[in-house]
This record gives sequence, structure tokens and C-alpha cells, in this order.
Amino acid sequence: MALVHLGDLLCRVRGLGYGYYERHKVDLIYDPAWAILAQQHRDLDGVDLLRFTFELDEAAGEVHDLVSTIFGSTAARN
Repeated sequence: MALVHLGDLLCRVRGLGYGYYERHKVDLIYDPAWAILAQQHRDLDGVDLLRFTFELDEAAGEVHDLVSTIFGSTAARN
């Protein structure tokens, strides 16, 4: 559930929620879901979150295009 929560949060922050506009400031390191994942996967301790979020930003356009293709015009409007 923690992974799904973080994925949902990151998508919504980047405008991929398609339900309504949300204004969020996300600090993953303080999100309880990140703490749960970090407990389960010790290799997350060394993750550079700044780089991770920049890489997500780079891929957001591709993800948006893919979702728009799958869900059609509803996704394309947002």
C-alpha cells in the first residue's frame, strides 16, 4: 500500500490525477509511506531523492501521453 500511495501522490503532484486539481508540496522523506518502504528495503537509505524527483519530472510527459492514449480525451483535457 505504501508504494501505491507514493505512486499516486507523485502522479497527482505532476498533474496526472485526472480527477481534480491538487496543490501539493511533497517531501518524500517525511511521508509515512516512505518510512514504511525504507524499513522494508534498506537500500532506499542511499537514494538521492532530489535526483529521483528530477528523473520523475523528465518522464512525466511520457507518462501523461501514455495515460491520455489509454483513457482518451478525458485525460487529455487535464
